[in-house]
Amino acid sequence: MIFLNKIINIAKIPIFEFGVGGSYGSGTASNGYLLNSTIFFDSNFNGKIESSEPYVITSEDAHFNLKVDHKEFDLNRDNKISLEEGRLMAFGGIDQNTNLSLNIPFLSPLESKMLTPLTTIYTIGVQLGLSETNTLQWIKDAFDLGNFDIFNDDPKLYLDNSRSFSDTHTTVSYTHLRAHE
Repeated sequence: MIFLNKIINIAKIPIFEFGVGGSYGSGTASNGYLLNSTIFFDSNFNGKIESSEPYVITSEDAHFNLKVDHKEFDLNRDNKISLEEGRLMAFGGIDQNTNLSLNIPFLSPLESKMLTPLTTIYTIGVQLGLSETNTLQWIKDAFDLGNFDIFNDDPKLYLDNSRSFSDTHTTVSYTHLRAHE
């Protein structure tokens, strides 16, 4: 008896990607959520995408995944790409809350999960020579953010999931969201 095996590929679903010497910038571009915003790794701090700089366009939910090669961009070879070696930049796209285009770029460190006005203030402060700790503390104090993590916490998601404005995280998220206006 002969059996015929036929394999049909309906979809390819990547379960794991292995890479040597790379970092991933992954997160959300948010001032509301930014649709079709360009996210790139700005290694020479000129605000323009160069041929060697990786870039992606945000998805419908403003999410992005960007692979940044350590071999090329980790200049001091410490296995971490710091703000001295480059930054994430978001430009263009449409803010879902206002339907307005993003006319001022957002910046953040590569490891940040969010690109927002507050990560932009942080990035500029550090690049101007302020310490990371002092810059972050100033932002938290100025916007009364408490324990809110500007690099990982999504203020829009917090607002959408809150039951009332008096929720602890809602007031903090509202403060952060208001900083975007």
